[in-house]
Amino acid sequence: NLTNTTADVYVTSVSTRTSQLRYRIKGETEYLYQPKVGFEGSARLKDLQPGTTYELSARILCADSTQQEDWSEAKEFTTKDCLIPLGGD
Repeated sequence: NLTNTTADVYVTSVSTRTSQLRYRIKGETEYLYQPKVGFEGSARLKDLQPGTTYELSARILCADSTQQEDWSEAKEFTTKDCLIPLGGD
């Protein structure tokens, strides 16, 4: 679910593991990291810029950090460009 400044991300994992999300404005180098997301959970990315394309990737967290999973391929999404969202946005 997208508005002009938020994005709701739903995580569906093939295991009962906890996930982590990272996102950035497309083309930027620095990521912002979202706190852990539980199995079959969701997260709300806030304070996004209206009308901006972001890259989002995820990974499953491992208890042993030496066996940490790699980040997934980035998925893109673009926030809405309106200043005041309409009902249902």
